[in-house]
Amino acid sequence: MSQKEKVSQIIARKLLTMIENGEFPPGSKLPTEMELTEQFGVSRVPIREALSMLRAAGVIYSRQGGGSYVEDSANSTLLQRIHIETDDIDNIKYLFEMRKVLEPEVAYLAALRRTPKQLENMKRILDEWEKKSIENTTTA
Repeated sequence: MSQKEKVSQIIARKLLTMIENGEFPPGSKLPTEMELTEQFGVSRVPIREALSMLRAAGVIYSRQGGGSYVEDSANSTLLQRIHIETDDIDNIKYLFEMRKVLEPEVAYLAALRRTPKQLENMKRILDEWEKKSIENTTTA
């Protein structure tokens, strides 16, 4: 017995196809959630689920308050192997649950073991991101 495909899966697959076809090349910004809701004629919930699936698959990444972007490493070979099926939703949920448990401990250990030079590099990178973020908000 086959389950009906969820709207979020259909949207994720369409976005994946658009990325594969070069409509959203590596490094490019995806439309906002609001723009995607208008484009696909759905609420924000399936859009967010679709974006979460693509994030979990390593196809896109998000910036806090800055939208979603296509990973630089996204290429057609990788994308051809990704199939967003009904079972994947449960697997993605389990993956996020596992990450919620593991990532705080990993961050704690990384903070304990960082060197002064690594801390300085992190501060420099954060300053650069902040400057770029300010530039992007003033040009938008």
